[in-house]
Amino acid sequence: MLRAEDGGHDPAPFAAPSLDDLEGLLSGLRDGGLPVALVVDGDVDDVPAGVQELAYRVVQEGTTNVLRHAGTPLTVAQVVRSGNTLVVRVCNERASQLDSRPGPGGGRGLAGLRERAAAAGGTLSAEPTPSGGFELCATLPLAGAA
Repeated sequence: MLRAEDGGHDPAPFAAPSLDDLEGLLSGLRDGGLPVALVVDGDVDDVPAGVQELAYRVVQEGTTNVLRHAGTPLTVAQVVRSGNTLVVRVCNERASQLDSRPGPGGGRGLAGLRERAAAAGGTLSAEPTPSGGFELCATLPLAGAA
């Protein structure tokens, strides 16, 4: 049960995840056996907080899906800023050995991310790659985002 801090004030709410939190997320996945690299290209310091949280969720969902469906193939999470657009990709190679890890579902997964991307004026695609891997890609506008 959550309770008020001394003095009767409510504790500060948990901060939403941001692009700064991606390395921590991926570090935990690496510790769990997923070889994953993070590539950030462009200045992302002034990306609006809502877009940063959505970008984090794309990487989180993409890497979770890699573990759940492909095991532990080489995976790259990429965040690229080009002008007023942020592109977030999670791409994995073909699994050399299927070592998937089924886990609890229950979330909205790709459908929920697709809705959130559309609500932000962006798009989300999820599709197999020609090499037998999989790519999750969100394109998110920065202009007008809160």
